[in-house]
Amino acid sequence: MPSHIVTHAGTATPAQREHRLRTLDEIVLSSAATCRASDPDDWFPLTEDETVLRDIARKLCGDCPIQASCLERQLLIEEGMPLYETDGITAATTPLERYEIRTGVAGIEVAA
Repeated sequence: MPSHIVTHAGTATPAQREHRLRTLDEIVLSSAATCRASDPDDWFPLTEDETVLRDIARKLCGDCPIQASCLERQLLIEEGMPLYETDGITAATTPLERYEIRTGVAGIEVAA
């Protein structure tokens, strides 16, 4: 994973965070990202099975050229959020995977 990705709360001032988020918005929202041609419902699968979610995530985002920027943007958006408030596939990651990246806590079990 690129070392420039912000993964922990408090690593940037609010102004730095907002500036970075605006920059990432421009990259992600104005690009030819893989998701631009997909059905929005694809990013919010109706399953809580982590294995199925991982497979869907890799299929949707596997070869996307802006995956790192997309992930960094989503981590900034979800910064400080509990796992139960996050959803959807972003940058080939599930909500649980992003939570583990943000918190540094791995191996959390999610009830199905």
